[in-house]
Amino acid sequence: MVDPGKADLRSRMRTLLKGLDPGRRITDSECIARRIQALECWRRARVVLLYAPLPDEPELESLIHDALAAGRQVALPVFLPDRGLYGIRVVVDPGEDLVIGRHGVREPGPKCPEVAPDAVDLAAVPGLAFTPDGWRLGRGGGYYDRLLAVLGAVRCGVARDEQMLDRLPVETHDVRLDVVVTPSATHWCRRQPG
Repeated sequence: MVDPGKADLRSRMRTLLKGLDPGRRITDSECIARRIQALECWRRARVVLLYAPLPDEPELESLIHDALAAGRQVALPVFLPDRGLYGIRVVVDPGEDLVIGRHGVREPGPKCPEVAPDAVDLAAVPGLAFTPDGWRLGRGGGYYDRLLAVLGAVRCGVARDEQMLDRLPVETHDVRLDVVVTPSATHWCRRQPG
């Protein structure tokens, strides 16, 4: 059973994000990328799971290019309709490899090779709201939580400062993050590897 408070909170967070200065998205995204690049777990990661953003999510394209230039494997989530969940596929050339998926999100095309979830070292995770202790409010459906549940990677929430809340409604299927990065802070929630 889905917590009815989550639907209301999702609606409020979408309204809040639409009201933020669009020009600040670039600055916020750059600050977030620099904070992630400063993490030891980023520097040690060989396989990183990033994402292609929706219009209200931080843009991490610079991390994709940074990771590829450093010889890391870059993967993005891909919705697998036959399984009803997200899989993970490698991206070599974001301009060529990404297609518009079922949910209107850019994702790796069918020719991109799959990656086993246990191969991922660090996963950047978008959402609508986060807490400093690692809880995340997604967009509904639980798709990302099912993906996060099978990753052994450091799970890194990515948010603008306005998306940080003191608490969120939590259900049994929700997966807690290890760290949440905003433009102004890095919140270690569970572990600080290496």
